[in-house]
Amino acid sequence: MRALLTVIVVGLLLPAAVFSEDTVEPTAPKAPEPAGKLLFVEHGCSNCHTVLAAGIGVPEEEEEEEADETSSEEEAVKMGPGDLSNIGLEYPAEWFRPYLSKEITLNDQKHILSFKGSDDDWTALVGWLTSLRAAADTTAAGEPDSAPGTPPAGGTSENAADGKSVDQTP
Repeated sequence: MRALLTVIVVGLLLPAAVFSEDTVEPTAPKAPEPAGKLLFVEHGCSNCHTVLAAGIGVPEEEEEEEADETSSEEEAVKMGPGDLSNIGLEYPAEWFRPYLSKEITLNDQKHILSFKGSDDDWTALVGWLTSLRAAADTTAAGEPDSAPGTPPAGGTSENAADGKSVDQTP
C-alpha cells in the first residue's frame, strides 16, 4: 500500500516540478579566466594588490567593515600598493619584467617580491597587466594625467642597462 501511495505522490509532483515556470534556465558557460589573472592570484600577487575591475580584492568600504576581523599586519599590506585596475594605462609592457624582477625601482623602491615564472608565465602575466585599463583618469581637457609608459609623478625608474636611478618628477 505504501509503495502505491509513493508512486501516486511522485507521479503527481514530478510533472509539476518538470514543467514549472520557476525552473532555472541554463546559463551560458563562463569564459575561462585569462592565464595572467590566474598567475596573479596563484603567485600571491593578490595578497597585496587589488584589481577591483577584475574582481580581485575587496573595495575599501567593505574592507573597513571587516577591519576588526583583520590583523594590523594584513591591513598594512593591503593599504600599500593600491588597486591595479588601470596599470595598463600607466606603464608599457617592457616596464613590468624589470620591475617585477627587482632590476628597477618605483618611487625609489624595488618591488617587494621578485616574480619567478617561466617565459610563458611572464608573457601571460604582463599581457594581462597591460590589458588592465578600467577607466582612465583624465584632466579637464580630457587627456590622461600622465603619458602612458611613464611612472606617476614622483616616481623613479632605474635604467636596467646602466643601473642608474632616474627621477621622474616634473
